[in-house]
Amino acid sequence: MNQLLPFLAQESVITFMLLFVRFSSLFAFMPFFAHTSVPVSIKGTLALYFTVIFYTVVPTANVEMTSSALIAAILMEATFGFIAGFLVSTLFAAVGFAGEQISMVMGFSMASAYDPQTQQSSQVISVMLSFFTLLILLAADGHHLIIKYIEYSLKEAPIGQFTLTKGYLEYSILSVKNIFLIGFTIAFPLMALSLLSDIIFGMIMKTMPSFNLLVVGMPIKVILGIAVLTAVMTSVALIFKEKFVEIINHMLLLL
Repeated sequence: MNQLLPFLAQESVITFMLLFVRFSSLFAFMPFFAHTSVPVSIKGTLALYFTVIFYTVVPTANVEMTSSALIAAILMEATFGFIAGFLVSTLFAAVGFAGEQISMVMGFSMASAYDPQTQQSSQVISVMLSFFTLLILLAADGHHLIIKYIEYSLKEAPIGQFTLTKGYLEYSILSVKNIFLIGFTIAFPLMALSLLSDIIFGMIMKTMPSFNLLVVGMPIKVILGIAVLTAVMTSVALIFKEKFVEIINHMLLLL
């Protein structure tokens, strides 16, 4: 019983609470862990599980025992999880943006499906790419890399000492810009093919006025789009994996 008394000390309780807030915020905002198909009870259990495991190796939080200091520490720990989740989520947003552009050029802009990750209706291609990149994240051990990032953050930004620096804001702006850059990079092959097919169909309609673009042209564009999309899926996976590792490495430098 005497061995358990140190864990009930005020400093130990505050350290455990702040550590739990860090894990909870990360699991609430980080992709894969924050997926809506994962029940809230599972997220809370995971946060508590990792808190108990890492509690034995983290130093005691150096926080003043005042209400204002504790509230500020809790808010900063929650902000840490939000910023980390936001930076990684921008990569998934870029893939979703690419899917919307591909759906538009393939003629699927009116076809939408419910995306459980964003809890809203999205184009079919966008939902498909979202699930595909989520599988790539799991296949590349991205979820384990996220856990390792949390472990590293506990050393570089101890509990209760995280501060939101200018570097986080600058990289957040850069990540938002990369949503459009990465999205256009992924969608460019299909957008270029669509432009080329429109030029060819236009030349055919000039020489053959009876050519019905809606009856003949649209199915051809869909077939070509699916063929090209299948061919570039490997490149999409490589781009996603490279950018994901790049984001994690940059977040490590910001700590």
